[in-house]
Amino acid sequence: MHGAVYRDFPSTDAPTMVTKDRARQALAQRFPPGVRRTYAALSEQSGVAATTIFHRAKGRPPPEENPQGQQYLTVAEEQALVTFLLLVSNFGQPVRI
Repeated sequence: MHGAVYRDFPSTDAPTMVTKDRARQALAQRFPPGVRRTYAALSEQSGVAATTIFHRAKGRPPPEENPQGQQYLTVAEEQALVTFLLLVSNFGQPVRI
């Protein structure tokens, strides 16, 4: 991170949620008085890349949440389709895709 400039960003006083995303957990951390809240400081303290923390602060979802909005079928529709295809396959009918 040579030559990178990181600016202070506002503290989020929103209630913390239990999440698996380490970058969101890093953003929710409290710093002692007098310590500047920067992406670089959060990165060093949490072990998460500063760019990842920056992207979470700006609203970018983690990769595991992103594909959910791009699905054609709902979870229930997908499960119904799988059940139907397995049923047809069990009857000996070839399943064409």
